[in-house]
Amino acid sequence: MSEKNKKGTPPPIDPKRMKEIQNTPVPWYRRKETIIGLVIAFVVLIGVIGIGSIAATAIAKGVITHQIENIQKDEYEYRLLNQASEYIVNGEQDIYLEPMSDQKIGKVKAGDIVWCENTAYVDETEALWGQLANGWILLRDAAQTYASENVLTEIDPNDGTLEIIESTISYKDPSLSADEAAELVADKKIEYDAIYEDLANNEWYLLANGAWVAKSDKVKAVETDTPEKDQEKVQTEQKDGEEISTEFKALYTMKTRKDPNLDAERIGTIEENETVMISELFDGEDESVWGKLENGNWVCMQDKDYTYFEKTDQEDK
Repeated sequence: MSEKNKKGTPPPIDPKRMKEIQNTPVPWYRRKETIIGLVIAFVVLIGVIGIGSIAATAIAKGVITHQIENIQKDEYEYRLLNQASEYIVNGEQDIYLEPMSDQKIGKVKAGDIVWCENTAYVDETEALWGQLANGWILLRDAAQTYASENVLTEIDPNDGTLEIIESTISYKDPSLSADEAAELVADKKIEYDAIYEDLANNEWYLLANGAWVAKSDKVKAVETDTPEKDQEKVQTEQKDGEEISTEFKALYTMKTRKDPNLDAERIGTIEENETVMISELFDGEDESVWGKLENGNWVCMQDKDYTYFEKTDQEDK
């Protein structure tokens, strides 16, 4: 072997040195089982941390959800006012299943006239809700008004007589969506107390019985002609306060009162063409004559302008 090759050849193995190396213990951190154990411990630790994090997240989420639910529960508290009215919608509004609900079930358009059969108030938000036939709309809150109450203004305080041209409906409130009061039959006449106008410029007659009729071509306010001087008067030869027993027929629908004057408590009505027995006559104010009914109430028989009753052919002798 050349000198060159000798220099590149590894030194011979020393058996004694090899035995010493083999008998030397491996450090713990280099042992296989230590490394495997550390890897397993690391994986377990990561798992424990992950599970703990998930659990902590779930607990925190539960607490937050509970708090939100409590807040929402407080927001949903409202009190019914038991007040019905008509409103004019100022802008497009959503209809909700109930006040403060997120569930939308429809819409109303700007300018729509809606009848709210009830209202509810939320104290925390100062929100007023109106109940429609199919849900609730927000009428106003602390920020603004979303629907204006269709309030009435009296435009004619004078009472009068309506002639029913075509059968129509009277309502318990001044709204076409309110509950119906009665059907008014054609060719009849009925008294009204005053005329009102709402914000939509619709006119309403307040009837003597408390119901409402919308102004339309189905009804007409009429004036009764002043009686002729020679027209038969209600007065008889009996003196004021003298008891009589005479049957009369109503020429108009008339109010009955507790006492013989227009300021007395209103008791009921006598329909047009209805016959009544008058037991006593009484001269009232402004040239009026009042008749006492058999039930003790009074009705105006005539005044200085009109005659409201006429005698029938049948009289009790």
